Amino acid sequence: MTQLALTFDDGPDPVWTPRVLERLAAADVHATFFVLGERVQREPAQLEAILAAGHSVGLHGDRHLDHSTADDDVLRRDTDVALSVLARHGVTPSTWRLPWGRRGPITDALAEQHRLHVVPWDLDTHDWRGDGWADQPADTAHRVARGGIVLLHDAVGPGATRAGCVNTLELVDAIISTARDAGVRIGPVDEPRGFHG
Repeated sequence: MTQLALTFDDGPDPVWTPRVLERLAAADVHATFFVLGERVQREPAQLEAILAAGHSVGLHGDRHLDHSTADDDVLRRDTDVALSVLARHGVTPSTWRLPWGRRGPITDALAEQHRLHVVPWDLDTHDWRGDGWADQPADTAHRVARGGIVLLHDAVGPGATRAGCVNTLELVDAIISTARDAGVRIGPVDEPRGFHG
């Protein structure tokens, strides 16, 4: 069966993560949240809510650093700090979404060291800039029907050009509806395996 994974970067957020969780719960859908350690430290209750709802949690980093420009030692420390933060909540992630999807010279070695699978995406919704369902390319419904990994954001992160995540809520509803109409199974990126990238 064709599979689709909804993934959310840059959280957790005290306002938007709960609203995303509500939408997912209403649709009985599980997703993957790639969280930032510094935000988990500020919003531990939101991480606990993600876990309690049965979603998977992956690593996004501690401070949303660009791997293509950051110093290797800085990236090592950032990764260690983020993993330590998650470990305090009983989370040992197996997946890693790189900020902006950019690799650096040390990325693959860090991933291997920490047994992390780097997860790209197949469909970028550009929700970070405020795009909603009507703003998606004409072939988006077809791409959703093919399955794969969808990139969304449950927080306003670095580089975002929007004030909030209302458009993400709209996208969640539309993508789930489109996928179900096409008979596509929706689940976390790491359950089951088989996504490419």
